[in-house]
Amino acid sequence: MSTLILCGIQVLEDYLDDMSKYNSKSEIQKTRLTYNSVTVQLSKKNTRFQYKLIKSGGRAAEFENAIEWLVLSGIVARVHALDTVRKPLDNYKNIDSFKIFASDVGLLCAKNNVLPNDVLYSSSELNDFKGGMTENYVCSQLACRGYGKFKPEYATKISAKNFGYANGIKTIPLYAAFCI
Repeated sequence: MSTLILCGIQVLEDYLDDMSKYNSKSEIQKTRLTYNSVTVQLSKKNTRFQYKLIKSGGRAAEFENAIEWLVLSGIVARVHALDTVRKPLDNYKNIDSFKIFASDVGLLCAKNNVLPNDVLYSSSELNDFKGGMTENYVCSQLACRGYGKFKPEYATKISAKNFGYANGIKTIPLYAAFCI
């Protein structure tokens, strides 16, 4: 196993230890289950977080505190869908429709033993995970730049195409998402 993966696994173990130190005893297992489901959620072709992927028969009431703990600790980001695109955006979020993203793409990959070469050389083993990993990357790039609650002057589209601007939409290549 590569040194990169081993370092990532150690950091992941430290995360799990912290969940035990700073969480109530009744919530530790739920928080760990929820955190472990992030990669499963990203591998599915769904449009929102599914509690049944945490645990068979899982419900929001059972796991909402665990999700909140992970969000407040900065380990994950929760991104809500909007019912309509109007300002202020927070007033129009759908509280039942959201996705969870890991705050660190490197740890997300280490958790799944995904090596840089797997990504660079388009390993077919990653086919189900590529889309979610890409969304997670974009989320982490936007979050580290302070985006989320904003008043954009233009729309931004991230795609495989080159840089461009037309009809109030700025196109940015995926590889340059960190530039936003």
